[in-house]
Amino acid sequence: MRDASTASLTDRVDALEQAVELSSAYVDPTTVAAARASITKARSRMGHGLDHTVIALAGSTGVGKSSLFNALVGSDVSDVGVRRPTTGVAHAAIWGDGPGAGDRLLDWLAIGRRHHVTTSEPGRSGLILIDLPDFDSTEASNRAEVDRLVELVDAMVWVTDPQKYADQALHDDYIRPLAGHGEVLHFVINKIDTVPADQRDAVVADLHRRLVDDGVADPHVHAASVLAGDGLADVDGVITDAVDLRRAVVDRLGADLREVASTLAPTGSSDGVSKQARRDLIDRLGRAAGADDAGEIVAAQFRKDGRMAMGWPPVQLVERLRRRHPISELPRASASPVARSEIDLALRDVAEAASSDLAPPWPTAVRSVAAERSPDLTSRLTSVTQSTARTATKRPTWWGPVAALQRFVTLVAIVGALWLLVVAVLGGFFQLDTDPLLIDTPGWEWIPLPSLLVLGGLLVGLLLALIVKIPVNIGATRRGGRARKLLLGGVADIVDETVIADIDTVLAERSQINDHLAAVTQ
Repeated sequence: MRDASTASLTDRVDALEQAVELSSAYVDPTTVAAARASITKARSRMGHGLDHTVIALAGSTGVGKSSLFNALVGSDVSDVGVRRPTTGVAHAAIWGDGPGAGDRLLDWLAIGRRHHVTTSEPGRSGLILIDLPDFDSTEASNRAEVDRLVELVDAMVWVTDPQKYADQALHDDYIRPLAGHGEVLHFVINKIDTVPADQRDAVVADLHRRLVDDGVADPHVHAASVLAGDGLADVDGVITDAVDLRRAVVDRLGADLREVASTLAPTGSSDGVSKQARRDLIDRLGRAAGADDAGEIVAAQFRKDGRMAMGWPPVQLVERLRRRHPISELPRASASPVARSEIDLALRDVAEAASSDLAPPWPTAVRSVAAERSPDLTSRLTSVTQSTARTATKRPTWWGPVAALQRFVTLVAIVGALWLLVVAVLGGFFQLDTDPLLIDTPGWEWIPLPSLLVLGGLLVGLLLALIVKIPVNIGATRRGGRARKLLLGGVADIVDETVIADIDTVLAERSQINDHLAAVTQ
């Protein structure tokens, strides 16, 4: 059973250690350091096994603690009263096989004053009983020694008396902080013989009530009188049971682990980024990336490119004279100060929505991982808008033949115009007979071929430009819608890969911490 208890305790310590390691990135360093110290203490104490049970008698000055210690040991091994010369030094009595029994454990406890009890009394083998200094001594070293050993011993018997059981220092400084260790706490009201017999139960009940108010569940309160010899059997039975069951070590360390776990345990719940919050984030980041204007910009660029590729030559000339291309506005959208501000606000809002029901420090952790993505998001949103811009500028394959036809008819018009120019120059400047160039040239009825080439080329080019304008406009509308959808899709991918993935990672680690702490507190 002891092996099983030790194995279970080892598993709980391991689980706590994993929880602490995961928590270290989120919980304040002081809490993490305290948790690690508790783990170290637990492993050290477990390293000394369960063969010995360390029980400390603690109390204030004059309550008869040392007298009770001597009574339990069976000899005057601890000095009593104001003449006690070992102020600030704990005294240990060890029951075991041989004079060296328990010394290794006492070395770990740093207790030098030791008394080995040579008795075959059943139920005491493996007991180490410690008489602690008075915690209310005027010597600061006394208090420091009590505080140190209270953290290390397996079980405690707090000794008080009818006058001091309500001492505020006892309850505030020791009982309340140790309230979760009720399994290893026992309380003795010594000098009960100084209270009238009909009032003793009321004194015990009053201390019991105060302990419950302190947070001790089902406190164990015993009345005794070392001087009269009353109640000592009950106290002795408590100690004997603790040693016989070998549960004190497990109970104490288990209570310590639960206490540490309570300081780390996340409270509240979160399902992560909701679908609505994700949609809102994508929309806001899409606006920052220029998604709202992307459709119009891409459509305008598409129409512009169509006019330049297949438009009427005069229109093409005008388009080429325009310096600014609408598509050039798109990649710069997410790099503007306004866009960066919108990105920051969107990240903050989605983090707050995902962590609104969580207790500290988790809302801060979620906000931090989201905020850290802001520079990366700005860069990636700019990249996705550039990618969208490149995709949007790709021309349909059917533009090629139409553009070639437009160039051909334009060339035809140019040939006709040059022909007419030659005729005009030869006839006007050189005074040559140009009739053969026109009259003998094929034509259509009364229109000579050069004029037909000019007029036909210009008219066909204009008609072609007007005809292709219809599919270009339709294509521009579709291309604009597709560009906006493509841009929002790219933003969605970025959001899933970065912000939501980071938030999910934090919440997943929080869930893992909860799972580990559940194993600690089982």
